Amino acid sequence: MAEKNIVTINALTLSFDTPEGIHRPIRGLNLEVLEGEVLVVLGESGAGKSLLAKAIMGILPSEAKITQGSISNVYGFEQMAMVLQDPKKLLDPSMTIGKQIIESLKYAGVDKREWKRRALELLEEVSMDDPKMRFSQYAHGLSGGLAQRAVLAIALAKKPKLLLADEPTTALDEGNEEKIIRLLMDLTKKNHMTTILITHSLKVAMEAADRIAVMYGGKVIEFGKKDEVLKNPIHPYTKALILAANLISDGDGNLISINGNGPSPCDITIGDAFAKRNPKALVIDFLEEPPMMRVTKSHYAATWLLDQRYDEYRESKSSRFIV
Repeated sequence: MAEKNIVTINALTLSFDTPEGIHRPIRGLNLEVLEGEVLVVLGESGAGKSLLAKAIMGILPSEAKITQGSISNVYGFEQMAMVLQDPKKLLDPSMTIGKQIIESLKYAGVDKREWKRRALELLEEVSMDDPKMRFSQYAHGLSGGLAQRAVLAIALAKKPKLLLADEPTTALDEGNEEKIIRLLMDLTKKNHMTTILITHSLKVAMEAADRIAVMYGGKVIEFGKKDEVLKNPIHPYTKALILAANLISDGDGNLISINGNGPSPCDITIGDAFAKRNPKALVIDFLEEPPMMRVTKSHYAATWLLDQRYDEYRESKSSRFIV
C-alpha cells in the first residue's frame, strides 16, 4: 500500500514585520508528513521548529504572514491536537484535571452520560497512576511528568488524527522523559494517529522517530528514515549535531562542539546557511544555496557535497568548490 501524505509543505516562507525589519524565521521550507508515522523535527533553538508546528496547526500569530509557498493539510483544526513544552501552562489552575478532560470531551461531542467514564479511561490510557484520585486533583498537585500525562489525556479526548508535540520532554527529568516518549509512541500506534515531535534532543529523536527532518536556519536541510539520518548523516550540520552529542566519533574520540550561532531570522542568507559555522565549507557554500539532493529513495540532504561535480571541482584550484 502506498504511503499517504497528510501534510505537504511546499517552499513555505513566513515573515514578520518588526521595527528592526522583516524577519523570516521560515524560509523556503519543504516537508511531507506520512500517515501513521512519528516524524521528529530536529534542530537547535531558533531553527523555526515551533513556528512550523503552529503553521501546520493553523494557529500562527496574527502578525505572521505566509509570503511564499503553501501548506496542504488533510485534517482540519478539530482533528488535530497540540502538546507544549511546559504542560502546566496548558492546564487551568482553577479546574480539576477531570473537569478539563470533560471540557475537551464536550468539544468532541461525546454524550454527557459518558463524560466521567471516558475521562477516567483517558487517564488510564496515558498511564496515570490512580486515575480516580488524579481526576479530582488540580494542576498544582501534579509533578511535571504527571502534568504532561494530563495534557495528553485532554488532547486525546478530541480523538485527534494528528498530534503535534512541541518539546514535550524538555522540562522533565530523564526518567520521565523516557516514559513520555514511550507513551507518545504507544499512543500513536494504538490510536492510529500521526505524531509530529519537535525536539532539540538527539536522544529523543533516536528513541521516538520513524523519520527525522533536520531543521536549520528556517528550513529542512536533511530528512530520511531514522537510521539513514543518524547512521549516515550527510549535511555538515547534521554530522556536527551528532558529533556534538557524542553519538559518533570524529575518528580520534574527541568531543565536538558547533561554534557560533545559527542565522538570525532578520539575516539575508546567501548560500548554505550553515557555511559560516562549517570549518570545511566550500566556496560555493557562501555563494549559492544547495538544492535538496537524493541520497537514497527515502533520504535527502541539501548540501553541495552531493553534487555530481564535487570530486572534480574540489581538486581544481580554479574551482569555486575549493575547501
